[in-house]
Amino acid sequence: MSVDVVVVVPARDEQDGIARTLHGVCASLDLAVEQGLVGRCALEVVAHRCADLTAVRAGGVLGRRRDARVTRDESSVTVGQVRDSGVRRGLARLDGDPGRTWVLSTDADTEVGTGWVGRILQSARAVDAAAVVGVTTLDRWRGSAEASAAYDRLLREKTDGDTHQHVYGANLAVRADAYLDVGGFPHAVHGEDQALVDALEARGHRLLRTTGVSVVTSGRLMGRAAGGLADRLAGLEPSAGVA
Repeated sequence: MSVDVVVVVPARDEQDGIARTLHGVCASLDLAVEQGLVGRCALEVVAHRCADLTAVRAGGVLGRRRDARVTRDESSVTVGQVRDSGVRRGLARLDGDPGRTWVLSTDADTEVGTGWVGRILQSARAVDAAAVVGVTTLDRWRGSAEASAAYDRLLREKTDGDTHQHVYGANLAVRADAYLDVGGFPHAVHGEDQALVDALEARGHRLLRTTGVSVVTSGRLMGRAAGGLADRLAGLEPSAGVA
């Protein structure tokens, strides 16, 4: 039986990569619809305080898709607020049963792959999970050899077979009733993804932390959001004073 899906993609000055991200998201949604896994979908791209052509290029990719919308957001202060506003706009557009609607989150510097949506939904269904916490791999390493070794250690420490303890906003899915139950993404400056997962866990919602749902994201050391993955990678450099 199919479900409804909202996909939210926050973007800030991502004109060079937004097309690649959206082509992947659209292909993944279309395949899931063809497979009978998804009935209706709403793709929300949130162009947050962009000083470049991110919104224009996103609109060019999405064209006449009736299930997609690009919103220029000049008022949100935090990335948590950007994600949450996109989710709530998507849910309002679908106006369906929250228990049969999924919220998927990714980023504008990420490639999700054609099977992304389907893998999330099938994995969740197999264990009756209310959230799927996936992983990311980096497109390439841009830092030092020392930082690379530190990153590899971090991955090993937080990964046990096919499960893990990482949280990435670029690869996170939550059933809408569980999302609303905990208040959604908190309007935090950073760490909104971890805070959402922590809140879900605290409320007793079943989480699936799986390495079987993976995306490819940028390994850049200078990101758009403070406290994001880029800052974490930069913090591993010896010059940052992190062992």
